Amino acid sequence: MSEQNVQHCPAEDGEFKHDPSRRLWMKQAVGLSLVGALGIGLWESSPARAEEPPKMAAPPFNQEEAKKFMSRALELATKGSQAGAGGPFAGVVVRNGKIIGEAYNQVTANNDPTAHGEVMAIRDACKKMNSFSLEGCDLYTTGEPCPMCLSAAYWANIKRIFFGFSVQDATVIGFQDEFQFNEFRKPIDKRKIPEVQFMREEALKLTKDFAAQPNRAKY
Repeated sequence: MSEQNVQHCPAEDGEFKHDPSRRLWMKQAVGLSLVGALGIGLWESSPARAEEPPKMAAPPFNQEEAKKFMSRALELATKGSQAGAGGPFAGVVVRNGKIIGEAYNQVTANNDPTAHGEVMAIRDACKKMNSFSLEGCDLYTTGEPCPMCLSAAYWANIKRIFFGFSVQDATVIGFQDEFQFNEFRKPIDKRKIPEVQFMREEALKLTKDFAAQPNRAKY
């Protein structure tokens, strides 16, 4: 603040003098304003304030093509569900505009809790491609992938996922996808299924032996 902007008040002898209390008040007011502005900025940008993660812009895609492949996934899911093979889930793997793998949920048909539609479709595509990587492929699934299926998509290097109903929609009809996502957000000692680390040194030898293999597979 410049000297010319400081408030003056008349003295008893008629002369003007600086009012130190007024000057101090102004400094405090400015200081509080700056602190308040900084505080608001920090509050708005703090992790606790950010209730939702920033939404990424969806990459462009061909609507008609996507509709065709999702319709195929819906058709497969209907077939599997009506046959009693499993829930209303199915997956279709697409590469360069062509289906290279597809399947519906077969959990109850095979008594296999891992036989979800997406996993079975990924297995089918990998078998046909003779590769454990599906890099560059899209996955179409009738329902938002559960933690297992989402992880499988990452392991398979899937490029993009299209899904129909959400995890919350699946919860309404009795599936535990949402519960599992919530479980994995918890510390390991707070989860429903206990995990015990045991014989770590002996197990570490496996990792060292594997790392030493000159022609080991790169995941």
